Amino acid sequence: MSNLSDTISIRLRQKTGNEMEFKALTTINVDILQNENKIGYIEAWLVHRCRIPSGYYYVAFDGHSSDCQWLGCALMEPKLGRTKLESLAPYDNNRSGFVIIDDFYVEDEYNRDENVSAVALSKFLKHNLIIQNATMMIYELQPNYARQDANAFLRNGFFQDPAIAGEGGAEQRILVASSYHTKLPLRSSQEVARVQFVTVPDPQMPQGKDEELLTYIKGALRMGEEPDCQIIFGNIDEYLRDGASVKASHAIHVGVANDSEEVVRYLLEKDPSAVNASDASLWTPLMIAATSAAGKATKDGIKDTKVMDLLLSRGADKSLQDNKGMTAYGHYVKQRMDYDEMTSAMCGKRVKTQTVATYKAKHPSERAVQAKLLPPNGPSASDLRGGQVPGIIVYEDEGGFGNDDFFADY
Repeated sequence: MSNLSDTISIRLRQKTGNEMEFKALTTINVDILQNENKIGYIEAWLVHRCRIPSGYYYVAFDGHSSDCQWLGCALMEPKLGRTKLESLAPYDNNRSGFVIIDDFYVEDEYNRDENVSAVALSKFLKHNLIIQNATMMIYELQPNYARQDANAFLRNGFFQDPAIAGEGGAEQRILVASSYHTKLPLRSSQEVARVQFVTVPDPQMPQGKDEELLTYIKGALRMGEEPDCQIIFGNIDEYLRDGASVKASHAIHVGVANDSEEVVRYLLEKDPSAVNASDASLWTPLMIAATSAAGKATKDGIKDTKVMDLLLSRGADKSLQDNKGMTAYGHYVKQRMDYDEMTSAMCGKRVKTQTVATYKAKHPSERAVQAKLLPPNGPSASDLRGGQVPGIIVYEDEGGFGNDDFFADY
Protein backbone atom coordinates (compact mmCIF):
# COMPACT_ATOMS: atom_id res chain seq x y z
CA MET A 1 0.00 0.00 0.00
CA SER A 2 2.86 2.41 0.83
CA ASN A 3 4.37 1.98 -2.64
CA LEU A 4 0.98 2.54 -4.26
CA SER A 5 0.42 5.65 -2.16
CA ASP A 6 3.67 7.09 -3.47
CA THR A 7 2.37 6.82 -7.05
CA ILE A 8 -1.03 8.46 -6.38
CA SER A 9 -1.34 12.24 -6.16
CA ILE A 10 -4.04 14.86 -6.66
CA ARG A 11 -4.12 18.26 -8.34
CA LEU A 12 -6.72 20.51 -6.70
CA ARG A 13 -8.31 23.71 -7.99
CA GLN A 14 -10.76 25.83 -6.02
CA LYS A 15 -13.02 28.75 -6.78
CA THR A 16 -15.24 30.76 -4.45
CA GLY A 17 -17.88 32.72 -6.32
CA ASN A 18 -21.53 33.69 -6.38
CA GLU A 19 -22.93 30.21 -7.03
CA MET A 20 -24.41 30.27 -3.52
CA GLU A 21 -25.82 33.16 -1.50
CA PHE A 22 -23.39 34.95 0.83
CA LYS A 23 -20.38 33.59 -1.15
CA ALA A 24 -20.58 30.59 1.12
CA LEU A 25 -19.53 27.97 -1.43
CA THR A 26 -16.16 26.98 -2.81
CA THR A 27 -16.21 24.77 -5.89
CA ILE A 28 -13.45 22.15 -5.87
CA ASN A 29 -12.16 20.28 -8.91
CA VAL A 30 -9.56 17.58 -8.41
CA ASP A 31 -7.52 15.57 -10.92
CA ILE A 32 -6.51 12.13 -9.67
CA LEU A 33 -3.06 11.23 -10.93
CA GLN A 34 -0.99 8.06 -10.97
CA ASN A 35 2.63 8.60 -11.91
CA GLU A 36 1.53 12.05 -13.13
CA ASN A 37 -1.05 10.57 -15.54
CA LYS A 38 -4.67 11.58 -14.99
CA ILE A 39 -6.78 8.51 -14.13
CA GLY A 40 -9.88 10.14 -12.58
CA TYR A 41 -11.37 13.18 -10.94
CA ILE A 42 -13.34 14.49 -7.97
CA GLU A 43 -15.89 17.30 -8.05
CA ALA A 44 -16.94 18.70 -4.70
CA TRP A 45 -18.43 21.68 -2.93
CA LEU A 46 -17.12 23.18 0.30
CA VAL A 47 -19.91 25.03 2.10
CA HIS A 48 -18.71 27.64 4.62
CA ARG A 49 -21.45 27.62 7.22
CA CYS A 50 -19.91 30.51 9.14
CA ARG A 51 -20.70 32.86 6.24
CA ILE A 52 -24.43 32.11 6.23
CA PRO A 53 -26.58 34.28 8.55
CA SER A 54 -28.72 32.56 11.15
CA GLY A 55 -31.95 31.24 9.68
CA TYR A 56 -30.77 31.42 6.04
CA TYR A 57 -29.26 27.97 5.59
CA TYR A 58 -32.03 26.50 3.46
CA VAL A 59 -32.18 29.71 1.40
CA ALA A 60 -28.47 29.41 0.72
CA PHE A 61 -28.71 25.73 -0.21
CA ASP A 62 -31.65 26.40 -2.50
CA GLY A 63 -29.68 29.13 -4.27
CA HIS A 64 -27.09 26.62 -5.46
CA SER A 65 -28.69 23.41 -6.72
CA SER A 66 -31.41 20.87 -5.99
CA ASP A 67 -28.80 18.33 -4.83
CA CYS A 68 -27.24 20.80 -2.41
CA GLN A 69 -30.68 21.79 -1.13
CA TRP A 70 -31.81 18.20 -0.63
CA LEU A 71 -28.66 17.05 1.15
CA GLY A 72 -28.49 20.22 3.25
CA CYS A 73 -32.11 19.91 4.35
CA ALA A 74 -31.80 16.18 5.02
CA LEU A 75 -28.74 16.48 7.23
CA MET A 76 -28.80 19.95 8.82
CA GLU A 77 -31.28 22.09 10.70
CA PRO A 78 -32.26 25.45 9.17
CA LYS A 79 -31.25 27.98 11.79
CA LEU A 80 -27.53 27.47 12.43
CA GLY A 81 -26.72 24.61 10.08
CA ARG A 82 -26.10 22.13 12.88
CA THR A 83 -26.06 18.47 12.00
CA LYS A 84 -29.27 16.52 12.63
CA LEU A 85 -27.36 13.26 13.09
CA GLU A 86 -26.51 12.12 16.60
CA SER A 87 -23.73 10.03 15.08
CA LEU A 88 -21.93 13.18 13.83
CA ALA A 89 -22.87 15.70 16.52
CA PRO A 90 -19.87 15.00 18.82
CA TYR A 91 -17.45 15.78 15.97
CA ASP A 92 -19.21 18.46 13.94
CA ASN A 93 -18.82 22.21 14.33
CA ASN A 94 -21.39 24.39 12.60
CA ARG A 95 -18.93 27.31 12.50
CA SER A 96 -16.78 25.16 10.27
CA GLY A 97 -17.74 23.99 6.78
CA PHE A 98 -18.87 20.74 5.28
CA VAL A 99 -17.98 19.04 2.01
CA ILE A 100 -20.40 17.52 -0.49
CA ILE A 101 -18.60 15.22 -2.91
CA ASP A 102 -20.70 15.53 -6.03
CA ASP A 103 -18.77 13.15 -8.27
CA PHE A 104 -15.95 10.66 -7.75
CA TYR A 105 -14.56 8.80 -10.75
CA VAL A 106 -11.60 6.53 -11.40
CA GLU A 107 -11.13 4.99 -14.83
CA ASP A 108 -12.23 1.34 -15.01
CA GLU A 109 -8.70 0.16 -15.77
CA TYR A 110 -7.54 1.48 -12.39
CA ASN A 111 -10.78 1.13 -10.47
CA ARG A 112 -10.39 -2.66 -10.50
CA ASP A 113 -7.74 -2.14 -7.84
CA GLU A 114 -9.85 -0.97 -4.91
CA ASN A 115 -6.74 0.44 -3.24
CA VAL A 116 -6.29 3.06 -5.98
CA SER A 117 -9.72 4.61 -5.34
CA ALA A 118 -9.34 4.43 -1.57
CA VAL A 119 -5.90 6.07 -1.59
CA ALA A 120 -6.96 8.80 -4.03
CA LEU A 121 -9.99 9.68 -1.91
CA SER A 122 -7.85 9.66 1.24
CA LYS A 123 -5.43 12.16 -0.27
CA PHE A 124 -8.32 14.49 -1.08
CA LEU A 125 -9.85 14.22 2.40
CA LYS A 126 -6.47 14.87 4.02
CA HIS A 127 -5.73 17.92 1.84
CA ASN A 128 -5.15 21.09 3.89
CA LEU A 129 -8.18 22.81 2.33
CA ILE A 130 -10.46 20.09 3.66
CA ILE A 131 -8.75 19.56 7.01
CA GLN A 132 -8.75 23.28 7.83
CA ASN A 133 -12.27 24.11 6.65
CA ALA A 134 -14.59 21.10 7.04
CA THR A 135 -15.79 18.91 9.89
CA MET A 136 -18.43 16.95 7.96
CA MET A 137 -18.34 15.12 4.62
CA ILE A 138 -21.24 13.89 2.51
CA TYR A 139 -21.47 11.64 -0.54
CA GLU A 140 -24.56 10.33 -2.31
CA LEU A 141 -24.12 7.04 -4.12
CA GLN A 142 -25.65 6.89 -7.58
CA PRO A 143 -28.88 4.94 -8.16
CA ASN A 144 -28.15 1.28 -8.93
CA TYR A 145 -24.64 1.70 -7.56
CA ALA A 146 -22.28 -1.26 -7.30
CA ARG A 147 -20.98 -2.08 -3.83
CA GLN A 148 -17.46 -1.38 -5.09
CA ASP A 149 -18.52 2.25 -5.59
CA ALA A 150 -19.17 2.52 -1.85
CA ASN A 151 -16.08 0.69 -0.62
CA ALA A 152 -13.59 3.51 -1.23
CA PHE A 153 -15.74 5.74 0.99
CA LEU A 154 -16.31 3.07 3.65
CA ARG A 155 -12.56 2.52 3.86
CA ASN A 156 -12.10 6.25 4.46
CA GLY A 157 -14.45 6.32 7.45
CA PHE A 158 -17.75 7.09 5.71
CA PHE A 159 -20.84 5.23 6.89
CA GLN A 160 -24.53 4.90 6.22
CA ASP A 161 -26.41 6.47 9.14
CA PRO A 162 -29.39 4.22 9.94
CA ALA A 163 -31.53 7.13 11.14
CA ILE A 164 -31.37 8.70 7.68
CA ALA A 165 -31.28 5.45 5.70
CA GLY A 166 -34.45 4.29 7.46
CA GLU A 167 -36.36 6.98 5.57
CA GLY A 168 -35.91 4.84 2.45
CA GLY A 169 -35.60 6.13 -1.09
CA ALA A 170 -32.54 8.19 -1.97
CA GLU A 171 -31.71 8.68 1.73
CA GLN A 172 -30.44 5.08 1.73
CA ARG A 173 -27.63 6.15 -0.60
CA ILE A 174 -26.25 8.94 1.61
CA LEU A 175 -22.86 8.26 3.18
CA VAL A 176 -21.47 10.62 5.81
CA ALA A 177 -18.31 11.08 7.83
CA SER A 178 -16.70 13.60 10.14
CA SER A 179 -13.14 14.89 9.98
CA TYR A 180 -12.46 12.60 12.96
CA HIS A 181 -13.45 9.53 10.91
CA THR A 182 -11.56 10.52 7.77
CA LYS A 183 -8.31 11.11 9.66
CA LEU A 184 -8.24 7.51 10.85
CA PRO A 185 -6.11 4.94 8.96
CA LEU A 186 -7.76 3.32 5.93
CA ARG A 187 -9.97 0.39 6.83
CA SER A 188 -9.18 -2.89 5.10
CA SER A 189 -11.19 -4.26 2.19
CA GLN A 190 -12.06 -7.29 4.32
CA GLU A 191 -13.42 -5.10 7.10
CA VAL A 192 -15.70 -3.01 4.89
CA ALA A 193 -16.90 -6.09 3.02
CA ARG A 194 -18.65 -7.12 6.24
CA VAL A 195 -20.57 -3.82 6.50
CA GLN A 196 -24.29 -4.37 5.92
CA PHE A 197 -26.37 -1.54 4.47
CA VAL A 198 -29.85 -0.64 5.63
CA THR A 199 -32.28 -1.27 2.77
CA VAL A 200 -35.91 -0.15 2.72
CA PRO A 201 -38.22 -1.48 -0.03
CA ASP A 202 -39.52 1.16 -2.39
CA PRO A 203 -43.10 2.22 -1.52
CA GLN A 204 -45.81 0.71 -3.65
CA MET A 205 -47.47 3.49 -5.60
CA PRO A 206 -50.77 3.07 -7.49
CA GLN A 207 -50.26 1.69 -10.97
CA GLY A 208 -52.36 1.29 -14.11
CA LYS A 209 -56.07 1.86 -13.59
CA ASP A 210 -55.50 2.64 -9.91
CA GLU A 211 -53.16 5.46 -10.86
CA GLU A 212 -55.71 6.72 -13.40
CA LEU A 213 -58.43 6.84 -10.72
CA LEU A 214 -56.09 8.63 -8.30
CA THR A 215 -55.17 11.22 -10.94
CA TYR A 216 -58.83 11.78 -11.80
CA ILE A 217 -59.89 12.30 -8.16
CA LYS A 218 -57.05 14.76 -7.60
CA GLY A 219 -58.14 16.81 -10.58
CA ALA A 220 -61.86 16.60 -9.84
CA LEU A 221 -61.42 17.93 -6.30
CA ARG A 222 -58.97 20.69 -7.17
CA MET A 223 -60.92 22.72 -9.67
CA GLY A 224 -61.40 25.65 -7.30
CA GLU A 225 -65.18 25.37 -7.48
CA GLU A 226 -67.86 23.22 -5.89
CA PRO A 227 -67.42 19.74 -7.39
CA ASP A 228 -70.38 18.06 -9.08
CA CYS A 229 -70.53 14.90 -6.99
CA GLN A 230 -72.93 13.10 -9.32
CA ILE A 231 -70.49 13.45 -12.21
CA ILE A 232 -67.62 12.38 -9.94
CA PHE A 233 -69.56 9.34 -8.73
CA GLY A 234 -70.33 8.30 -12.30
CA ASN A 235 -66.69 8.56 -13.29
CA ILE A 236 -65.59 6.63 -10.21
CA ASP A 237 -67.96 3.83 -11.19
CA GLU A 238 -66.46 3.78 -14.68
CA TYR A 239 -62.91 3.49 -13.35
CA LEU A 240 -64.00 0.70 -10.99
CA ARG A 241 -65.64 -1.20 -13.85
CA ASP A 242 -62.38 -0.90 -15.77
CA GLY A 243 -60.50 -2.60 -12.92
CA ALA A 244 -59.45 0.20 -10.58
CA SER A 245 -59.57 -0.37 -6.83
CA VAL A 246 -60.75 2.12 -4.22
CA LYS A 247 -58.25 0.76 -1.71
CA ALA A 248 -55.20 0.39 -3.96
CA SER A 249 -55.71 3.73 -5.72
CA HIS A 250 -55.48 5.83 -2.52
CA ALA A 251 -58.47 7.74 -3.86
CA ILE A 252 -60.01 7.93 -0.39
CA HIS A 253 -56.90 9.71 0.88
CA VAL A 254 -57.51 12.43 -1.71
CA GLY A 255 -61.14 12.76 -0.68
CA VAL A 256 -60.16 13.13 2.97
CA ALA A 257 -57.35 15.61 2.27
CA ASN A 258 -59.81 17.74 0.28
CA ASP A 259 -62.40 17.48 3.05
CA SER A 260 -65.01 16.03 0.68
CA GLU A 261 -67.40 14.15 2.94
CA GLU A 262 -69.62 13.13 -0.02
CA VAL A 263 -66.76 11.59 -2.01
CA VAL A 264 -65.34 9.81 1.05
CA ARG A 265 -68.77 8.40 1.91
CA TYR A 266 -69.28 7.18 -1.67
CA LEU A 267 -65.87 5.52 -1.82
CA LEU A 268 -66.53 3.74 1.48
CA GLU A 269 -69.82 2.45 0.11
CA LYS A 270 -67.91 0.97 -2.81
CA ASP A 271 -65.23 -0.59 -0.58
CA PRO A 272 -65.70 -0.42 3.22
CA SER A 273 -62.21 -1.88 3.79
CA ALA A 274 -60.68 1.29 2.29
CA VAL A 275 -61.32 3.02 5.62
CA ASN A 276 -57.99 1.58 6.83
CA ALA A 277 -56.12 1.72 3.53
CA SER A 278 -52.51 2.87 3.84
CA ASP A 279 -50.57 4.88 1.28
CA ALA A 280 -46.87 4.67 0.41
CA SER A 281 -45.93 6.23 3.78
CA LEU A 282 -48.44 4.03 5.63
CA TRP A 283 -50.68 7.02 6.26
CA THR A 284 -54.32 6.06 6.72
CA PRO A 285 -57.31 8.27 5.87
CA LEU A 286 -57.81 8.85 9.61
CA MET A 287 -54.28 10.25 9.97
CA ILE A 288 -54.95 12.75 7.21
CA ALA A 289 -58.33 13.68 8.70
CA ALA A 290 -56.77 14.15 12.15
CA THR A 291 -54.03 16.39 10.77
CA SER A 292 -56.59 18.38 8.82
CA ALA A 293 -58.82 18.76 11.90
CA ALA A 294 -55.89 20.15 13.87
CA GLY A 295 -55.56 22.95 11.33
CA LYS A 296 -59.20 23.96 11.68
CA ALA A 297 -58.92 25.11 15.29
CA THR A 298 -59.90 28.70 16.08
CA LYS A 299 -60.41 30.58 19.31
CA ASP A 300 -63.84 28.94 19.32
CA GLY A 301 -62.40 25.46 19.04
CA ILE A 302 -62.84 22.91 16.26
CA LYS A 303 -66.31 22.83 14.79
CA ASP A 304 -65.87 20.77 11.62
CA THR A 305 -64.82 17.13 12.09
CA LYS A 306 -67.38 15.55 9.76
CA VAL A 307 -64.91 13.59 7.65
CA MET A 308 -63.01 12.34 10.70
CA ASP A 309 -66.25 11.34 12.42
CA LEU A 310 -67.39 9.52 9.26
CA LEU A 311 -64.19 7.47 9.19
CA LEU A 312 -64.48 6.60 12.88
CA SER A 313 -68.13 5.56 12.44
CA ARG A 314 -67.05 3.22 9.63
CA GLY A 315 -64.47 1.45 11.78
CA ALA A 316 -61.25 3.42 11.26
CA ASP A 317 -58.53 1.75 13.35
CA LYS A 318 -57.04 4.30 15.75
CA SER A 319 -54.08 2.03 16.56
CA LEU A 320 -52.59 1.89 13.06
CA GLN A 321 -49.15 3.49 12.68
CA ASP A 322 -47.39 5.16 9.75
CA ASN A 323 -43.82 4.46 8.64
CA LYS A 324 -42.52 6.51 11.59
CA GLY A 325 -44.67 4.70 14.13
CA MET A 326 -47.16 7.53 14.66
CA THR A 327 -50.92 7.09 15.03
CA ALA A 328 -53.66 9.51 13.99
CA TYR A 329 -53.74 10.71 17.62
CA GLY A 330 -50.02 11.54 17.51
CA HIS A 331 -50.40 13.42 14.24
CA TYR A 332 -53.30 15.46 15.62
CA VAL A 333 -51.56 16.45 18.86
CA LYS A 334 -48.23 17.16 17.13
CA GLN A 335 -49.98 19.39 14.61
CA ARG A 336 -51.91 21.24 17.34
CA MET A 337 -48.67 21.81 19.26
CA ASP A 338 -46.96 23.14 16.15
CA TYR A 339 -49.83 25.51 15.39
CA ASP A 340 -49.89 26.76 18.99
CA GLU A 341 -46.14 27.42 18.86
CA MET A 342 -46.48 29.21 15.54
CA THR A 343 -49.31 31.39 16.82
CA SER A 344 -47.37 32.31 19.96
CA ALA A 345 -44.27 33.16 17.93
CA MET A 346 -46.25 35.32 15.50
CA CYS A 347 -47.83 37.21 18.42
CA GLY A 348 -44.47 37.79 20.05
CA LYS A 349 -45.28 35.55 23.00
CA ARG A 350 -42.88 33.16 24.68
CA VAL A 351 -43.08 29.78 23.00
CA LYS A 352 -43.72 27.04 25.53
CA THR A 353 -41.93 23.77 24.91
CA GLN A 354 -44.46 20.94 25.09
CA THR A 355 -44.57 17.23 24.42
CA VAL A 356 -47.38 14.99 23.29
CA ALA A 357 -47.56 13.58 26.83
CA THR A 358 -47.87 17.03 28.45
CA TYR A 359 -49.95 18.83 25.81
CA LYS A 360 -53.17 20.33 27.16
CA ALA A 361 -55.82 21.40 24.65
CA LYS A 362 -57.26 24.86 25.26
CA HIS A 363 -60.84 24.30 24.12
CA PRO A 364 -63.31 21.53 25.10
CA SER A 365 -63.88 20.70 21.42
CA GLU A 366 -60.15 20.13 20.97
CA ARG A 367 -60.08 17.82 23.96
CA ALA A 368 -63.06 15.98 22.47
CA VAL A 369 -61.14 15.37 19.25
CA GLN A 370 -58.19 14.04 21.25
CA ALA A 371 -60.49 11.65 23.09
CA LYS A 372 -62.00 10.40 19.83
CA LEU A 373 -58.58 9.65 18.36
CA LEU A 374 -56.88 8.14 21.41
CA PRO A 375 -55.91 4.51 20.62
CA PRO A 376 -57.26 1.85 23.03
CA ASN A 377 -53.74 1.20 24.36
CA GLY A 378 -52.77 4.86 24.44
CA PRO A 379 -50.28 6.81 22.31
CA SER A 380 -47.47 4.94 20.59
CA ALA A 381 -43.84 5.43 21.58
CA SER A 382 -43.35 7.48 18.42
CA ASP A 383 -46.41 9.60 19.28
CA LEU A 384 -44.80 10.47 22.61
CA ARG A 385 -41.60 11.46 20.81
CA GLY A 386 -43.61 13.71 18.51
CA GLY A 387 -42.57 11.57 15.55
CA GLN A 388 -38.91 12.23 16.22
CA VAL A 389 -36.80 9.49 14.67
CA PRO A 390 -34.22 7.93 17.04
CA GLY A 391 -30.80 9.15 16.01
CA ILE A 392 -32.13 12.44 14.63
CA ILE A 393 -31.62 15.59 16.73
CA VAL A 394 -34.42 18.15 16.95
CA TYR A 395 -33.10 21.46 18.28
CA GLU A 396 -35.63 23.44 20.32
CA ASP A 397 -34.54 26.74 18.77
CA GLU A 398 -34.36 25.64 15.12
CA GLY A 399 -37.83 26.91 14.20
CA GLY A 400 -40.19 25.51 11.60
CA PHE A 401 -43.78 24.67 12.32
CA GLY A 402 -46.44 22.36 11.00
CA ASN A 403 -46.40 19.19 8.97
CA ASP A 404 -48.29 19.55 5.72
CA ASP A 405 -46.49 16.74 3.91
CA PHE A 406 -49.72 15.02 2.97
CA PHE A 407 -50.91 18.07 1.00
CA ALA A 408 -47.97 17.60 -1.35
CA ASP A 409 -49.37 14.22 -2.39
CA TYR A 410 -53.11 14.89 -2.13
